[in-house]
Amino acid sequence: MDEIRWYAARLDLPLIATAEGAVIILRLAIIHDSRLFVLRKEQADIAAAKQSARDFENTLEEGIQFGLDKALQDIKAAKEERETQMAAMECEERELRRRLSVASLPLELYHPEV
Repeated sequence: MDEIRWYAARLDLPLIATAEGAVIILRLAIIHDSRLFVLRKEQADIAAAKQSARDFENTLEEGIQFGLDKALQDIKAAKEERETQMAAMECEERELRRRLSVASLPLELYHPEV
């Protein structure tokens, strides 16, 4: 439970003392950490593409242009991959936050028949 409290505080989430609330908080923490990983991976991919363009044979103009084109394609692919992954995580995060807000309602509002 201490780990869940820590994640809830870290992500500024309400602490819900139910199994469902704990699962949602942990899943939101995973999404948060995954976002950081995706951003770091994109930065590494871009740095690698730039380095490969610098390392490419600089003897022929066509070779230079090919290296630059390849680097730009790699950078574009890294950005598209990040955007796709981030969009999926944002969609899941919205749904989890909605579920967490419903789980935090008083029992009478959550289950009107009670």
